[in-house]
Amino acid sequence: MTDYPRVTQVTFQQDTLVALQYQGHVFVPMRRIVENLGMAWGTQQQKLLRNQEKFGCIYMNMLAADGRQRRTLCLPLRKLNGWLFTINTARVREDLREKVTAYQEECFQVLYEHFLQSPPAARQMAAEDVRYLTIANEHFTEIFYTWRYKIEPALFALGSPLARHLHDRFNETSALLDKIERRQRAHK
Repeated sequence: MTDYPRVTQVTFQQDTLVALQYQGHVFVPMRRIVENLGMAWGTQQQKLLRNQEKFGCIYMNMLAADGRQRRTLCLPLRKLNGWLFTINTARVREDLREKVTAYQEECFQVLYEHFLQSPPAARQMAAEDVRYLTIANEHFTEIFYTWRYKIEPALFALGSPLARHLHDRFNETSALLDKIERRQRAHK
């Protein structure tokens, strides 16, 4: 029995693209992308095969809609933007330039966000992390008020050096929690 890749469909720039997950990697069948952009498959196929080492193209067996096995040229998803940047829009039919440019602009934006900003995954906390942070903040607030209004005045009245030390630590921790909370709200 042949081990077929797991197929996922993704909408990108109003086109439905196919992504194949196979042996821990994600690949994209290139013919559909080339045809979605209105370009000649034969020309792009030759370019990909001439630069197979650079692009890392492989042939994969896919089960087509008609139930037959098809050999398909695929590109690792992580190299798709590199291929898109090889397309000279001045050499693309005028009626297709806008679409090709839109694909390229999307890649520019993704690269910009990756290198000049935090990656999207880093900007958003997982829901579970947010829940834990909220619980920790609630516990700290309760402890802080007990400290501030009950324990701290008693320790200061006794002249304990521990009062100043704990006072500073509570203030620092409170400031850190406030900063985390502000960042969390800014990224919602």
